[in-house]
Amino acid sequence: MKKLLSGVALTCLALTFASTASANEPCWPATADNPLKGEMIVMSSGGSLAAAIEEALFNAFEKACGVDVQQYTLANRSLDQMTTLIESGNFSFDMFLTFNGQRYPQLLDAGLLEKLPDDVWSGLEDIILPDTSSEYGILAAPFTTAMIYNTEIFPDGINNWENFWDVDTFPGPRILRDNPDNVVFALLSTGMANKDVYPITDEKLDLAFEQLNKLRPHLRNFWTTGDQPVQGVGSGEFVAGTAWNGRAAKGLSQNMPIGVTWDGNLLTASYWVVAKNAPNARNAFAAMRFIQNAELQAGLANAIGYAGPIKGMEKFISKDVYSMLASNSDNAAEASIVDVAWWSENEARLTTIWSKWVATGVYER
Repeated sequence: MKKLLSGVALTCLALTFASTASANEPCWPATADNPLKGEMIVMSSGGSLAAAIEEALFNAFEKACGVDVQQYTLANRSLDQMTTLIESGNFSFDMFLTFNGQRYPQLLDAGLLEKLPDDVWSGLEDIILPDTSSEYGILAAPFTTAMIYNTEIFPDGINNWENFWDVDTFPGPRILRDNPDNVVFALLSTGMANKDVYPITDEKLDLAFEQLNKLRPHLRNFWTTGDQPVQGVGSGEFVAGTAWNGRAAKGLSQNMPIGVTWDGNLLTASYWVVAKNAPNARNAFAAMRFIQNAELQAGLANAIGYAGPIKGMEKFISKDVYSMLASNSDNAAEASIVDVAWWSENEARLTTIWSKWVATGVYER
């Protein structure tokens, strides 16, 4: 199997634009005698991301290819959730967006993904960036969890994770995502370099939760939906927090008083894949290929600050939009890149530890 985008490739992606080739047969594998028809059910995160995906990608697919696309929300799409849904057949869906980078190899190892047709990427070699597609899926978009802060409260900014933890100099309530990957930010708050975070040993884990315990009195909430921290920081309910870059870009486009600190941003990726035994797999294969288009992906970038691995978007996006992309070379250079292999092996354990700490304040490994 061709390897999907690695951590190293993420830093090199940087949307290296080139001229876009035109793909023949946009509704592949449809023919005059066997057109696409019926529906396709897509599982995604909901909120402004789902709205942007619908507007930028799937509306065009529906119009061009005659497939009714229905999008359903499952915010976190944990491995257990996806395993239950796919294996039980209680809810039939076709194409879905993985929640994070490690979910792809986990689902693949569990045999829960449908193999794509051999010729699904044929003719698109000059459009799709190298090492971003495989016989089971394609990179949907690099994304990052970055620090945001209220610019009216801190006009000079909060410039790194050490400052984020400095509640004396930068007082006020914070918000973090309800996710164990906050241990990375906690380690960075000690002055640890991005390159030294992994592997996260038990000793590093102890250090991370020592830091989290220090910050806990100032943590007023843990967000579970992407719009929550942007709205909260923008309104001043929280002085600072973390947010996905696309949601932060949306907030900035709405003139919210938020700033973004890229130092130590948590860079990962999501993937478009097809569920094993998907009832409308042919439509899903067609959609996955159809959206590999520079103008469509640029529309997604313009709408919410995410974009797939497609060359040729430079004519369709502004410098302001590019500045907020996770794959921007400047932003990627400051990133703490998610070690997908480490998280694939340790996510379940860390989630248990994290959930107990959030609920009780007790750290126990």
